[in-house]
This record gives sequence, structure tokens and C-alpha cells, in this order.
Amino acid sequence: MLWYRLIRDVRKEFSFKDEEAWVRQFGLLRQVFYLSGNAETQEDGAFTGTKFHETVSEQPGVSPAIMRFGLPFCTFISLKDIGLPLL
Repeated sequence: MLWYRLIRDVRKEFSFKDEEAWVRQFGLLRQVFYLSGNAETQEDGAFTGTKFHETVSEQPGVSPAIMRFGLPFCTFISLKDIGLPLL
């Protein structure tokens, strides 16, 4: 939530407790689907007696789309621009 405190555009788009929306948009989610029973279901809407289970977990990492918030606060320089003698 550091970006929420530092960047005004993040505060405009997301509320303070809107972590789930932030992760959906900029984070990495892993969704795993399980079918119990007959796993060879071919038709949608047909009752086969199968049960559907889904687990969603947050993974480490970030989407490159987050750069629209961070890029205005970045500075790109080379070591020559610093002007210090390098040993």
C-alpha cells in the first residue's frame, strides 16, 4: 500500500481496502479448477453429477501495466552523468 500513499492516481482509482481489485489488475493470480466425478464432460449445461472446485491464489510478481503509475517518478541516468571517478 506504499504506492497508495505516495501516488495520487492510485488513490483516485482504488480505495484503501481495494487490494483484491489491485491484484486482479496488476498482480499475478493462479486459478486452479478441479472437476470431481466424470471429468470427460463435453457439453455445457448437461448435468453429469460432477462437482466444480476452484482455488485462486496470489503469486509473487507484478504486471508490466503497473508502469503507468511508476514511470513518471523514475529517473534514467548513466554512470557518466554522476561524474564520480569509478575505481
